[in-house]
Formats: sequence, structure tokens, C-alpha cells
Amino acid sequence: MKKYAQHDKHSNSYYQATVNDSTKFDALSEEINCDICIVGGGFTGLTASIFLAKKSYKVVLLEARRVGSGASGRNGGQLGSGQRRDQFYLEEHFGNDMAMQMWRFAEEARNTALSLIKDYQIQCDLPSGLHH
Repeated sequence: MKKYAQHDKHSNSYYQATVNDSTKFDALSEEINCDICIVGGGFTGLTASIFLAKKSYKVVLLEARRVGSGASGRNGGQLGSGQRRDQFYLEEHFGNDMAMQMWRFAEEARNTALSLIKDYQIQCDLPSGLHH
């Protein structure tokens, strides 16, 4: 899996100042062929790239700035459970079964993130209370 990105043009912030990996990638300057092109190197784009590459797809990830430079890199390191609304709200508006499915989906996403951190030895200063 090749990575291409322009140099980061975001304004200075705590998150930019404390980033562990400051690898710079060259801008895409050639024509490339791939099975799947993913645009955006945040949590979703990176995770999709990894899972697709594991399935033997030729994946190219394009990021305009730096991997993790958007919302995924400025979320304060939050890796929580649940949805944007609390479970009581979800149960009231969607019913208990759907609310429970949403909870399980969020837990699966959280566990996937934890597994990727462990499997790829990502240096992200994960607090010790969140390790498996």
C-alpha cells in the first residue's frame, strides 16, 4: 500500500505539536493503477485501507495534508464507547433492540481501533486503562 500526501498546511495546534510521526510524503506526481483509491487518511480511510490491503486489493490512499491531520487527529485522543447521543435517548427514539445494536457497533469499532493500535504498535500514548 503506497501513501501519498502533500505537506501539512494546517495551523499550529497542540495536536500538531505533539504528533509522534512527522513523516512527510511526496505529492502524487505519477499515474498509478489500483483496485481501490481511498481519499482521506483519517481513522476511517486508514482502517479501510488496512482491511482492503489484507484482502489483497491494491489500495492507494490519498490525503491532501498529512495522515490524521483532519478531525481524526484533533479529537483529543478520544476513543470512547457509544454514540453521540446517550443510550437512554437512543432507546427512546429507536427502541431497545436498535439502541443495543448501535452500542454493539460502537464497541466493535472501539475494539477494532484498540486491535490496530496493538497489531501495528502505533505510538499514540494510549492510556493504560484502555489496553486489552
